Amino acid sequence: IFIADTLENGAGYAHRLSRPDVMSSVLEQIRDEVAPRLDGGPHRGRCDTSCPDCLRSYDNRHLHSALDWRLALDLAEIAAGGIMRLERWLDLGASEAGVLADVARLAGLEVEALQAGVLHGVVCPARRRAVLLSHPLWRFEEPFWTGEQRQAMDDARAQLAPDVDLMMFDLLGHRRRPQHAFVWLATGSDNRFR
Repeated sequence: IFIADTLENGAGYAHRLSRPDVMSSVLEQIRDEVAPRLDGGPHRGRCDTSCPDCLRSYDNRHLHSALDWRLALDLAEIAAGGIMRLERWLDLGASEAGVLADVARLAGLEVEALQAGVLHGVVCPARRRAVLLSHPLWRFEEPFWTGEQRQAMDDARAQLAPDVDLMMFDLLGHRRRPQHAFVWLATGSDNRFR
């Protein structure tokens, strides 16, 4: 993470934040005060990605579409040397997989829910393809899988026929661009990185 003042002779916030004691204090405040408020029921239930009660302000109005409070808390926990709460994202997996399944059914695909380890997804047996929805900060390349990913892939492969292609999509990307997982199920084309 790079922090810089954008103006010469700016307010000096970047310089102040570069002090380890100040940055530690900021991260501690996020962990102890901000995270419980955002993770709590009322905010979590009404705020999908960002709102004026968490991240949005007039000053960042051009970035509203890129802001996500879950991802912000994950990064703050990592920066503080802590362990990020996987449930913040993984608890969304079942409902997101349900939405994907509903859309696929409306398009005429026969699909079934898939739960493998801590991950949720959808399988389309006729097309021999399946999707698992994972944490946004997890990598998709097998050598970099987390223990949870590896367990989920092993569980999924044990449940599915051997010729079913299984692809992981992250929950943040899926929530912002759900068409990618649908296109994969319907056609086998992965156009996420184009």
